Amino acid sequence: MKTSLDAYLDLLQPWLAPELVAAPYQERLRQIGRSLPVLSLGCLECRLAPNDPQVDLNLCINPRLNEHRTLRDWPVSAGAMQENGSHLAMRQKIQSFCQRWSAPDFFLQNLLGELWEVYDIVDPGQAPVPWLYISFLPTALDQDPVLKAEIILQSLLLLDPALPPRTTQSFQDALCRIPASIRVSTVGIKNSDTGPFLRLYMEIATLPELLDILPVLGWPGNTAWLADQLADWVKPCTYLGITLDFDGHFQQRIGVECHFELERLAESLADFTRRLCEQGACSWEKREALLAWDGRFEASTGAAFWSWPDRVLEAAQALPSRVGIKRMNRYVKLVLEPGHPLLAKGYMFFHRPVHRDA
Repeated sequence: MKTSLDAYLDLLQPWLAPELVAAPYQERLRQIGRSLPVLSLGCLECRLAPNDPQVDLNLCINPRLNEHRTLRDWPVSAGAMQENGSHLAMRQKIQSFCQRWSAPDFFLQNLLGELWEVYDIVDPGQAPVPWLYISFLPTALDQDPVLKAEIILQSLLLLDPALPPRTTQSFQDALCRIPASIRVSTVGIKNSDTGPFLRLYMEIATLPELLDILPVLGWPGNTAWLADQLADWVKPCTYLGITLDFDGHFQQRIGVECHFELERLAESLADFTRRLCEQGACSWEKREALLAWDGRFEASTGAAFWSWPDRVLEAAQALPSRVGIKRMNRYVKLVLEPGHPLLAKGYMFFHRPVHRDA
């Protein structure tokens, strides 16, 4: 049996600053970690406002590393957070999907990217139910919005066959209206007290392009207000990652990931977060801790600690016993909603890369 994720968190512990990840959240992260195998890529999603300690956990299941097979074989009750029966039910859905995904003749094999589990830890005293993101590889099918919408719909129904048909049909209709110039790279499913809702993630080059597509989708917000709120923030961005929630209609709340040139990433993040601090959307202590989450370290791990790609498993030599792990920041997300203060989030990624020659 593979090692559980909390052993990975042990490796990261020296860099988990309490200014960003307070003790109650660290304990809940450990409890989640005991219910899952080690996965190579994940991130801590930290709210940056001075009085908002929430930290969420995002975990990537990468099929190119055979992590979908690891999840397929992982006992759903292992370390399960029994205080929340919905957690076990969602884990069963994830395992069922990974079982289909592991079949050599799976019909979406060459179209799916990764599956992400997202744990929103609103209250560290309560066990969160994971919700799911599934990403899609760039293919020629991106040029056909109708066909791409059908692929997305089939993927969602495999993840959760109980999704309401009215919701999925109207979501598919909306996807068909998105031009090929805007890439729909990821969709999500989240269960709430009022029922499931879907999340749309679009990669958009410019603010004008965003303002053009929102009315086409029937977004109920005011685009003039949004333009005024975002104009200064998006100037240094190379592209925007847009998230919209859908429960039959798109909601006003909108998430805007601000991505920067990789060559100037550290400088851009430092400047962007400084401006957030000056406007009260980030504390200076959190900014310092976030910017410090950058670097690489090596760790000695057993052969069963990680999942590995086929090319490594099929090689004659033994599995690597020493690996490098990266800590990195890539972007900041702004969440905007009329009547609410600007919400800023930082993303502390941790990644065990597997090099092509490994």
